Amino acid sequence: MKTAWNKTIILLILIGVCAWAGNQEVIQISDHTQFLKARWNEAFQEKKSLDQSCWIGYSIEVETESNVHFRHGHGNYPTLEEILTGQTSAKEMSVQDAAKTALNHQDNKPPQKIRKNMGILLKFDKNGDRAQDCREINIMDFNSQCDLKNHSLIWMGQVEQSESLPFLTDLYKKVDNTENKEDLVAAIAFHQKEEATIPFLKKVVKSKEDDDVRESAVFWLSQQDGDVLDFLVDVAHTDRSEDIREHAVFAISQVDGKEAEEALIRLAKKDKDPEVRKKAVFWLGQKASEKATRFLKDVVDDDPDTDVKEHAVFALSQMDTEESLEVLMKIAKTHPNREVRKKAIFWLGQSDQPEAVDFLISLVRNL
Repeated sequence: MKTAWNKTIILLILIGVCAWAGNQEVIQISDHTQFLKARWNEAFQEKKSLDQSCWIGYSIEVETESNVHFRHGHGNYPTLEEILTGQTSAKEMSVQDAAKTALNHQDNKPPQKIRKNMGILLKFDKNGDRAQDCREINIMDFNSQCDLKNHSLIWMGQVEQSESLPFLTDLYKKVDNTENKEDLVAAIAFHQKEEATIPFLKKVVKSKEDDDVRESAVFWLSQQDGDVLDFLVDVAHTDRSEDIREHAVFAISQVDGKEAEEALIRLAKKDKDPEVRKKAVFWLGQKASEKATRFLKDVVDDDPDTDVKEHAVFALSQMDTEESLEVLMKIAKTHPNREVRKKAIFWLGQSDQPEAVDFLISLVRNL
């Protein structure tokens, strides 16, 4: 998986979200060393004996960045780890740790890679007799607040990714709930088995699934380490859904490397859909590279669509570099399209750079 998202997942299949109560029941199956299929069968037998709604959960370990968290809840709920161990741990980040995190963010320092337990939680109603009858699927790390809503949790322990992945892909084929499919796409994407996860995600994108499910697959493709760029570019050009095409542009912007920037430039320059060109222009504006700045200037000068030109002006304003500021001032002063000049002036007015203020004052005085 892409280093920015490499995950050490402990996949918990817990049904629903977990709520704290002093007497919250966690039922451990008898043998956490069995194959997943055997554990699942035992968990389901336990579920039947409860004769009520419950959760079934397991975990997988993944490598992830220290700043990646899942399903942190609101309210005074215990973490998943606290529910499983029955012990309360400190939840508050220290002031020192918070300061370090803020400084790392300000300095654009890459987060540390850590191994983390992640959970996928499945909730079943009383009468749910099959895996595909699950009513809810949640993914969370062990430090996430967990509201089980006073339902018991049947815990199957940690599972190897090599067992978890086929289990989840098979479950994906059987469930018919869109939200469950979206969550399964995310859970599958966290498995560090690119030879299996990437083909699965590509197949979902090209399928007849609901666009929300396909959009999820597009995003998670951008987080993989494997060869996904050409596929995402093709989706941006040719997908039947405008929303998916635009989301593919965003996904391309999340792929590391100069090749992704080049792909955005080609989309902004050549795609037949103005909405796709506008999205590509916007995400180029987030790159803040010299090449992106020069290209956005060319878009303002040459694109036939005024709306696309104005989006390029906005993208330049977001770069906040000396070069982009100079380009904006030149556009505001000399561009032949009055609407484009006005847009450049507007965004210069939002800048806190002294050069922008001086430029606007000079424009007023020379009117």
